[in-house]
Amino acid sequence: VVKTEQTPELTDEWAKETLGFDTVASMREEIASSLEQQKATIIPQIKENGCALQLIERVQGEVPAAMVEQTESELLQDFFGQLQRAGMSFDTYLMQQGIDNTEFKEDVKRQAQDEAKRELALDAWARQKGIQATDEDITLEFERAGVEDPKKLEREWRASGRLYLIREGIIRSKAMEDVLSTAKVTEVDFAEREEADE
Repeated sequence: VVKTEQTPELTDEWAKETLGFDTVASMREEIASSLEQQKATIIPQIKENGCALQLIERVQGEVPAAMVEQTESELLQDFFGQLQRAGMSFDTYLMQQGIDNTEFKEDVKRQAQDEAKRELALDAWARQKGIQATDEDITLEFERAGVEDPKKLEREWRASGRLYLIREGIIRSKAMEDVLSTAKVTEVDFAEREEADE
């Protein structure tokens, strides 16, 4: 005989004592609102990831080695910066992930290859659609950086010849926005699909 626990009756008293809600109705409203907020955050990210995968698959031929190496270097710099901010050692990270140094390096190389392909695809999309970064776009990007003197920072980047990096980033962001605006998204209810399959 399999014994199952009885589901507690959803009363206002239970909702208040157990979960801190005034009523069952307010609990349901809060849960529904939370789910909608999560959906609003997660769905766009899933859509972007799906589009990125589609773009990567469309890139034919070899990606320039220098581009992959540059991307790999940036990924590693970001990764170790995050580790440092989290106060975690690299060995601890490997242990938590259950991987060794070789597997880590291979994973970073794969990520760098995919990211470089994504950038190439976005560059091609931007060229095809005539997408550009204006001087106003660049200035706005520096203003969004949250630094004390964005104009000074922009002058420094311009003087050092690094402004093209900001321009590239803006163009790729605009290209991705354009890709997303043309992408068709189909939401699937997996529970319903499983019932239909059965």
